[in-house]
Amino acid sequence: MFMVVLGFACISTVICQPFSVINVPCGSDVQKAIDDADPGDRLVFRGHLNNADIVNERLESAGFTGLPQPPPPRRPSSLEECCFFETDETIFVNKILYIRGLCLKLKAGVKRTPVMEVTANGVRMAYVRAVGNVGSAGTDEGGALIVVSASYFSMRDSTVDFANGVGIRVRPSTATVRNIKITRVAGEYNLGSLVSLVGRGKGQILTKQVTLLALLAENGTEGGVLEIRDGVDKVEATDLKAFNSFSCVQILEKDDKRAVGKGDIKVIEAHAVRSQWVVYVAVVNDKYTGYFDGVYATECEQTVHVEGVRGSTFHHVITKDPTGGRKANQFYISKCKDVGLAGIRFQRGESRTAFYVTSSNDIHMFNARVNSDDYRFGMIFDESSLTYSPRLNLTEVDFSRASVRPIKYI
Repeated sequence: MFMVVLGFACISTVICQPFSVINVPCGSDVQKAIDDADPGDRLVFRGHLNNADIVNERLESAGFTGLPQPPPPRRPSSLEECCFFETDETIFVNKILYIRGLCLKLKAGVKRTPVMEVTANGVRMAYVRAVGNVGSAGTDEGGALIVVSASYFSMRDSTVDFANGVGIRVRPSTATVRNIKITRVAGEYNLGSLVSLVGRGKGQILTKQVTLLALLAENGTEGGVLEIRDGVDKVEATDLKAFNSFSCVQILEKDDKRAVGKGDIKVIEAHAVRSQWVVYVAVVNDKYTGYFDGVYATECEQTVHVEGVRGSTFHHVITKDPTGGRKANQFYISKCKDVGLAGIRFQRGESRTAFYVTSSNDIHMFNARVNSDDYRFGMIFDESSLTYSPRLNLTEVDFSRASVRPIKYI
């Protein structure tokens, strides 16, 4: 290996040490390269420049704008092509490192094995390509392709594809994981979501302070861009796009025990195209507060499913050309309280109703409109599901184009 000492890397705000740039030759044992490196070193694998071009092209073709341009190649393209390391064992990153250009592939038929697990705080990764083995093992025999169980982790300008489960799972081990940043990452043909955030111990050990930016999921059979489970707090996700997937964002929990504290989830700009949902929320015991600003459905079966939350807000929701047919409810609200809805448009296409509200109260709606003659109802409000007086506040709402009735009370 070729090593050059360049300067100092700061492991914390007060401890700095010299670091080396280590150029890892093609065909090297990745685990050995990690084990031989000192904390703070930078491992550079051949192909990092091509990897930057690949993720940039995929994001641009999906409509992302304002992306930083990848660094220009310094050598012929053929000399920068990715050199994949194929493994049937998990690669462990157990010290603070900066890893660039790594290409990992999980061997066919390997079950329930991540291709990489990050167990050290402060690991940074860029221009990485990870490839799973979906299709070569049973759908119940997979798992996360990359597992992160440490804090201060960042990953950018990378691709995570063909995972036989979720792509990247952030999951604490024995202590809270915090300060996670994942930026400009694309995934396709993953069985689950591109990014999964989970806690442990029924929400007592948290994953918190997570920043997600410019993430793309394509052809996610059971997932999409983001999945959140119990024990997650302070998530800010911006500019998420899903194509041909189950949904863009999922917030799910089957555990019926109350979480230690409510999680705060903020999503700015969630897009889904030719998918089942944009946002799908199904929790119990009021475990999350959600703020969604910019929810866009194009040729999706339905737009939003929200169940079991209190104090959630949806601003600027646009539905175009839904594909669920005349039995579909575009915005389904169940077992919720104090839901704010503003700036919502239903353009073109047909559906049973724009809004279906059941077992829910304190619904506040402002500036909502159905701009299609092929919705049977603007809203169906299930009064019979309530044991107390309904509180439905509608301001500047226009459902007059609904073909049967603007609002139906049942």
